[in-house]
Amino acid sequence: IQDVKPGSATTGRPNTIQLKTSTGGSVCYITDTETELVEWMSALEGAIAAIAKRAAGVEDRPARGGGGAAKPS
Repeated sequence: IQDVKPGSATTGRPNTIQLKTSTGGSVCYITDTETELVEWMSALEGAIAAIAKRAAGVEDRPARGGGGAAKPS
């Protein structure tokens, strides 16, 4: 994906995202509601972040030490 923008001008429908591909083409995704559009954008951002981390050789790793709060002695 090279660009993400509103796709309403292309489709004539609200709640549309247009993605520009690396080959110069584009794909539009139409959702039924604005909530679905926001959820889709959030999922897309998460996927892009995961791909960027993998490409950079950085992985999300859980913190060591059990993650619990310290207990008073």
